[in-house]
Amino acid sequence: MTVTAPAPNGPRPGSAYFAPGVRLAKLAATLQPQGEAGDVLPPDIHADVVRAEVTLTNSGLATYSLTLNNAYLSTAADRSSDDPTGGSAGPIDARERLDPRRTPYWPRFKYDDFAVLGFGDRLRVDFRYWPDRAASAAPVTADPQRWVPMVAGPITDMRFTFAAGQGAQVVISGEDDLNTLKDRTERRIELDRLSETSMVRRVLQRAHYPISSPADPLVDHPSFATNDSQGLNDAVQKGQSYLEFIQKLAERLDYEVCLEFASLDRTNAPLVLRFEPYRGRANPIERQDVIFRLDREQSLLEFAPTLKVVDQFTAAEVRGRHRDPHTPREVRGVPLGAIVQDELHVDPAVDGTLTPGPLVRAHFLPGRENRAGPPNVSNLDDTRATWYAQTLLRKKARELLTIEGTAIGLPRLRPGRHVEIRGYRPPFNGFYYVTRTVHTLGSDGLRTRFSASRPGMELPPYREGSAR
Repeated sequence: MTVTAPAPNGPRPGSAYFAPGVRLAKLAATLQPQGEAGDVLPPDIHADVVRAEVTLTNSGLATYSLTLNNAYLSTAADRSSDDPTGGSAGPIDARERLDPRRTPYWPRFKYDDFAVLGFGDRLRVDFRYWPDRAASAAPVTADPQRWVPMVAGPITDMRFTFAAGQGAQVVISGEDDLNTLKDRTERRIELDRLSETSMVRRVLQRAHYPISSPADPLVDHPSFATNDSQGLNDAVQKGQSYLEFIQKLAERLDYEVCLEFASLDRTNAPLVLRFEPYRGRANPIERQDVIFRLDREQSLLEFAPTLKVVDQFTAAEVRGRHRDPHTPREVRGVPLGAIVQDELHVDPAVDGTLTPGPLVRAHFLPGRENRAGPPNVSNLDDTRATWYAQTLLRKKARELLTIEGTAIGLPRLRPGRHVEIRGYRPPFNGFYYVTRTVHTLGSDGLRTRFSASRPGMELPPYREGSAR
């Protein structure tokens, strides 16, 4: 006799998996600073989605690309029905109904007339996927199915294909809401005696941008960047966009410029504008919520590190004209202190000492100098010249060790955060700052490709047998 016992209640050991999903919502015509839920698009549009891709960067515009089947889902019988609601098949689009001669008013192509999705329409793309859950959550909870906002902004481009093998499709591309700052100005706009942060606020005001001021920085601004008594005379040039001007300031300051959702726990979270120092300098060990650990052949599917040693700068010097026309003297700046040391994060229990990029070059190529020195930089003072020289060394050092990786779908893995790589041994284990992520939902499920960097490495000899 066989006795069958009832299965015990409660979560099972092991892993639970859910199918990845994408959700599209149409937003208001302009950015709403308080956030917005938007109107989720109808099921028939979601059924058309073949592929969705979102690209995020630590500085610059985020983009999205949506590939949709460009054909109606209704059948010939549905379209010839006398029931204008489509009967059990659901409502029939008016463009699919037949005229008295039994001929469609509109071809079967669904998106060609831009009535459903048009240029300038603002969309928000949401993803969800296991294992995006709190570490304490049981595997069977609904947390992993919480929608995560990825990007919000207007449709900018469409590409139509009509191929016999795959049918009609349309690729809809868009950018985030920094897009409205790309419009060219019609005249020169003077910005006199203002710090860099004040200039940005003034430019946002002139552009009538819904977000009037950047968010509080993760890494403190240098004092001169917030002090108008040390302000510059600058201008948005005729034909230059507001975004180009802001990015010009950021480039010299080693700042990041981007839009981000204030929270990834709510799809209606407001957007915040970041104009702030490079966030890779913030210690991820102290901010455990922004670290993603990726292990070889487990959560990390592909891993490709690149080392660039020869081009590292060993020193830098910036010379130029003083910002004050009444102070006609040369300004000179050289880096001070241990540059990029604040970007070399380690777990002392498992990681060795990291050597910054300039010293890595000196180790492998002793006696060879490689000095950075841009000629004739204008609008400087001694403090800004020193900061600019440090920026040159920092940016080149970040090219020392860069990685490209592919992980299972991680919608919360964003630029501005860190990944912890384990299972590859020195010099590749450790913490890296994420500069770019590409989240793709397609035929192979949800994948996250990422780019990250670290401006230093552990020098050999390495401990034998170490798998740290």
